[in-house]
Amino acid sequence: TRFVEAEIMKLSRLITYSFPVNVGTKDRLFRILSGLSVAVFPWLFNMPLRGALTITILGTLWLITGVVSRCSIYYIFGLSTKKQS
Repeated sequence: TRFVEAEIMKLSRLITYSFPVNVGTKDRLFRILSGLSVAVFPWLFNMPLRGALTITILGTLWLITGVVSRCSIYYIFGLSTKKQS
């Protein structure tokens, strides 16, 4: 039952986005710059609306992970690019 309790706690942290910071400085900078680029790209090249919105949403999500320094996928797999102090 401890395993189940731990998994429930992990899931609740994931849902509430309250898990520890796990994106390091270089990773964060890359996510912010690439997220902005991806979000703006479709509008510069007049892509069809549905595709442009989809790509913009993905770029924005990528950008947000850089701004808040938290990545749900890293958390799920127990990864981190943040240097331990």
